Amino acid sequence: MIALYSAYACRERFIARGIAPSVSAKGNVYDNAVAEDLIGSLKNELVHH
Repeated sequence: MIALYSAYACRERFIARGIAPSVSAKGNVYDNAVAEDLIGSLKNELVHH
């Protein structure tokens, strides 16, 4: 539950700053791997530091 709330809060921060979150189609895991890596890094910095 905590992770879901953190992800939602992170998404809301992106949207508030005009950054569109990346959403992949089901079954297509490689189409946005670079964007997902960047978002993961940003989330790690925002949430865990």
